[in-house]
Amino acid sequence: MTNLYCYEATPADQAELKIALTGLEPIFIEAPLSAANVHSDAAIICVFVSSKVTAEVMAAMPELKLIATRSTGTDHIDTAYAAAHGVKIASVATYGEHTVAEYSFALLLALGRKIAGAQALMIGGDASHDDLTGIELFGRTLGIIGTGRIGLNTARIGRGFGMNVIGYDPYPNHNLAAEIGFSYASLDEVLATSDVISLHVPATPETRHLINQHAFSLMKPTAIIVNSARGEIIHTDALIEALQNGHLAGAALDVVEDERLASLAEELSAVRQHHSREALRISVLERLPGVLMTNHNAYNTIEARQRIAAMTAHNIRDFISTSTSEAHHG
Repeated sequence: MTNLYCYEATPADQAELKIALTGLEPIFIEAPLSAANVHSDAAIICVFVSSKVTAEVMAAMPELKLIATRSTGTDHIDTAYAAAHGVKIASVATYGEHTVAEYSFALLLALGRKIAGAQALMIGGDASHDDLTGIELFGRTLGIIGTGRIGLNTARIGRGFGMNVIGYDPYPNHNLAAEIGFSYASLDEVLATSDVISLHVPATPETRHLINQHAFSLMKPTAIIVNSARGEIIHTDALIEALQNGHLAGAALDVVEDERLASLAEELSAVRQHHSREALRISVLERLPGVLMTNHNAYNTIEARQRIAAMTAHNIRDFISTSTSEAHHG
């Protein structure tokens, strides 16, 4: 039996994966993978985005042949080390194109209509509305940075709200843009003309801090930015500065840089290791007016979790089948 370890597996993950991986006898670990809990006999590991699959971690697993990540992105994996040591990587490409797009609008609506504040006043018995005046989306310009599957569905939803939609992508899909009803523009033009900017690019060296001080300087002071992609796309210090100086009206964030530090345990660990600056930035963001933050939850629907489990199981079974066939013919 292949030694299969599933890290960062919540009880809900385990319930889905047990069904999808029937017959493979996975071993579940609720904590993310790290050097502290690595299993040296692992041939296959199944991880999520908080598991940092570094060179050090992989070196401690000499039998490792496959990393099956339950995510689309692979930025939490040292892909160069894996390739150099013959370790395959399998990701889940298509689970969240509707799920994440819908969540992006949930964030936008909640921030733009001050839902959290309205609920807090309601619970406190305050029926006033003076501090709850929001914005409507109809007629505003939605700028989408990254027009892959999620970005295109975000464009469709935006058009449904009656928004003018423009997009930026280094590889534009003009046919689908025409079908949905939006046009492409340069990155600077999208930043300068949009009322809402929604990010849907992967985390790569090219997109790290794509939204930086220069980008914020181009935006309207009334603009709102929505990030349900990866935290590293936005330079956090530049975001804080833009919000504090009135150069940006709001930010709806499901992801932030160093987001693990949103956990109290991780924040305390960072303080003990004298990494308190990173934790402080998240704490400042949480307290700024015009900011709505959630805990990397955009993927989290019943349907998406089922798709993630099913595709992950497919990836693992396909790898085992291919490996077995190659061994027989070797």
